[in-house]
Amino acid sequence: MNRLYLLLISVVLAHVAIAQQYQLDSVVLITDDEKYICIQKVKTKKGQTEVVRLERDSQFTVNQYLERISSRYDERGNNLENIYEEWNIASGSWEEMSKSEYEYNSDNEIIQHISSVKNGQEWLKKRLSKSIYAPDKRSKMQTEYVYQNDRFEPTRKIIWLLDDFGEFYHYETLKWSDDATAQTTKLIQSENYYEKDTLLMPYEIYGRKERQWKNEGKAEYELDENNRKKTYNYTLYYGDFDGNWFFDGRSEDIELPEQRKKINRRYNWSEIEQDWELDHQEETFFNDKGEIEAILVSEPDSTSALIIKIEKLYSYDTIGRLKLLQHFYFDGGDNILSGQQSKEFDNEGNIYREDVCIPNHDTNTWKLTFSTEFSYDKNVLLDTDEDRERIYDGMPNEYNYASKKYGLKAVKSYEIEDGMKRSLGEYEYFYSQKP
Repeated sequence: MNRLYLLLISVVLAHVAIAQQYQLDSVVLITDDEKYICIQKVKTKKGQTEVVRLERDSQFTVNQYLERISSRYDERGNNLENIYEEWNIASGSWEEMSKSEYEYNSDNEIIQHISSVKNGQEWLKKRLSKSIYAPDKRSKMQTEYVYQNDRFEPTRKIIWLLDDFGEFYHYETLKWSDDATAQTTKLIQSENYYEKDTLLMPYEIYGRKERQWKNEGKAEYELDENNRKKTYNYTLYYGDFDGNWFFDGRSEDIELPEQRKKINRRYNWSEIEQDWELDHQEETFFNDKGEIEAILVSEPDSTSALIIKIEKLYSYDTIGRLKLLQHFYFDGGDNILSGQQSKEFDNEGNIYREDVCIPNHDTNTWKLTFSTEFSYDKNVLLDTDEDRERIYDGMPNEYNYASKKYGLKAVKSYEIEDGMKRSLGEYEYFYSQKP
């Protein structure tokens, strides 16, 4: 089987049984209809890579190019440019289709992103996104534009305020109105947000009803008692042209540590009652290690009594890895849908099998319906999350979460019916030593 793949991707890969730096060169997917899809990653020169997708109908047909993404990086590893191309069978050459370009600040944060499409020999700009970061990193503003009438016109603005840990606790979205026929009854205003006498950013922008920013949505999170970290209590709003915000939804968290329990309640605003109405309640139960043990989701019925709609049960191995998840969905007290997902780990912590089951009501047992099997290349050591991110960068990442210590070698998926396995597809991964 390996010989087949080597012929498919037309590359000879070295495998040495000593610890070396490896790179992922290609991934081969065999679909359930026996179509072969190969994705190759090639480092063309310093700071540039290409990811190429090829296809063939069987092991006996010729490889056919499909698409390619060429990427360029700066000396800090930031992605500066991606060009997407498709293979033109008639001309036997690549045709550029679209392009993304990025700019960064000194902290390696994206401050500008331009997307373009190719029209003949010209690149036509389509969209622009610009981001501004406050010097203290406590706020960020992103403005999005679309190219029309020979210039970039604004479409949406998003504003975030961040807590001491970099998580947003306040955000607003503003939508650009370009209605030149609308009434012009209000001048543009802005309101600045201050904290400890430091200006963070204008965070509410109102204006005339002609070429103005329209309030679209807002979320306000409560901070903890030290005003440092956001909680999960928040209020959602929607806005109008006149600078008004209206209640939309609310979330409330209740911590009950002595019961090893947490309650989250979600509310909707009732215009008729002019009050909050409970939409659903989620109860989370923890074991003595702080791991989630169960989740119950309830909704009020016509009498406001809470009826359980969803139940989830979690089980862990001796070192705290989630190995089993069961979920049950109810309608009127009847179990209408259930499922079970399980994981098995090897001695190094890599996932080597995942199963999905549904209930067999005749025997009151679980029936295996889908299974995924993983194998690993023990030459390819992944010691950190950065290693995993680096080696799988730009390649198919549907199953990359399974790796703990070694790089993936193969992933095989099956459907099981009446005890028989039917292949749904197979990935194989090919590596080489880094030069």
